[in-house]
Amino acid sequence: MDRKLILAGVLFSFALVLAAGAVVYFSIPQAQEEPQAEVLGENTSSSLQMPFTNITIIPKNKTKPVQTPSLLPANLTSGTLPTNTTNATNATSPSGGSGSGGGSSSGGGGSSGGGSSGGSEPPVWGSGSEPSAEIAPTNGTTETPPITNITNETNKTYYYPLMSAAIAEAKCRVDFALAVLKATREEEVHAGYSALLYQDITHLEAYAQQNDIHAFNGYRGSQFVDHMKNLWNEVRQAKANRNYTLEEKDLLRVEYKNAEDAYMVCHVGAIGSYANAKVSLYEHILDEYSAKVENLKNKVNTTHLIDLLKDARERVINPLKKKFTCNDEINVNSSTQTANMCIAPDPAELEKYCLFEECTAEGAVNFHFSEKYNIEKMGAIMEALQEKAYSAQLDPSKAKNVRDSLVQMRTHLQNAKNAVDSAGDLEMTEEQKKTVANYLLQAQGLAKELLGILKTA
Repeated sequence: MDRKLILAGVLFSFALVLAAGAVVYFSIPQAQEEPQAEVLGENTSSSLQMPFTNITIIPKNKTKPVQTPSLLPANLTSGTLPTNTTNATNATSPSGGSGSGGGSSSGGGGSSGGGSSGGSEPPVWGSGSEPSAEIAPTNGTTETPPITNITNETNKTYYYPLMSAAIAEAKCRVDFALAVLKATREEEVHAGYSALLYQDITHLEAYAQQNDIHAFNGYRGSQFVDHMKNLWNEVRQAKANRNYTLEEKDLLRVEYKNAEDAYMVCHVGAIGSYANAKVSLYEHILDEYSAKVENLKNKVNTTHLIDLLKDARERVINPLKKKFTCNDEINVNSSTQTANMCIAPDPAELEKYCLFEECTAEGAVNFHFSEKYNIEKMGAIMEALQEKAYSAQLDPSKAKNVRDSLVQMRTHLQNAKNAVDSAGDLEMTEEQKKTVANYLLQAQGLAKELLGILKTA
């Protein structure tokens, strides 16, 4: 799913307290978010935070398909060039929209924040950490796919699996949260939230079936997240309103552990499915661009474009494949779980490799494929124009104009490249994207002028 289909977690905590016969005491910190995972007396913490931010593999309206200058000779090239300052940085996506990545996602990564650890409250009962409900932050910074129509089968083939995997993980956390609530013996509250949350799942499934990524991300990042937060607040309230006997506390611990074990099995499968879908999407995108580059071979020198595609595979797709490839010899908690189950890597790894933008994790790779592709393609056009100019019979004044324009065009492309390089592997800022777009626009304008001159030569 090209970027712009992204993955922020406030964590549920637990601890064992040796008191009153080594009974585990139940408490949930009073915080609006779900509390941070913390094991009493240990330096380790376990996080089951949701790895999927908004499914935003394709960037938002950075470019749109553009018309090749009408004067462009057939022996040069055809394809897409940037057309304006706001929509000029990305190449055409396989769906006809603009391409970019992340994924939350998309493709893209969410911010994580730990909740309160609870201060003087007793530690939380149980033996694990609760997965964050904040799976789709809506902080205004995550871009959404600029897809006007993704109902065609090609895009449905690649976007639907991303949404399906996100739904599967949502079901994992819903079942886990409901099991915890049920353990508090609040039957009426449990029934209400069970109906509410599975209605949320039904809504998400409907959006996925419709291939409506915008609605999917919007609902998932608002109603569903809010309902999950409210559910955990109900768990806190249930604990506050009831004095548990030692036997009840012990039973709570057992029921929590069983629910957590079931969640882990479910969670691992969902992460694996999402990773596979993201890899499949990226491979599909690069295959589409490879076909476009192949079509340009007889018109321009495509060496740098081919190198770019190779670099994208090596820096983004191959690492994702390596980190999320199942090894049947490695099992999840093999002493208690079934064999042939893959260990899920740190979910944050999903947000460390973005073909386009939106990867915010520490050490993440944002490849900036759209900007790089447009720069290399325009550079190939420039070289073709230069070769044509050398072979043309131009009068001295026209020859000077052509030389000057080629120098300016090369300068604009180098400046665009410098702007991309200045971002490194970090996300490009909006200012950097605008800078690249403006330089590409100026280079395109010069290309049109040169085509006009050379056509009359």
